[in-house]
Amino acid sequence: MEDEERQKKLEAGKAKLAQFRQRKAQSDGQNPKKQKKKK
Repeated sequence: MEDEERQKKLEAGKAKLAQFRQRKAQSDGQNPKKQKKKK
């Protein structure tokens, strides 16, 4: 795999992760009772 191609996939993965985290944070804020605690 070429470096350029790998870089593009990495950027796409970061963007997806950021969106997922934002959505998760928003849903957690709306449903505080459903929040799971990590030990």
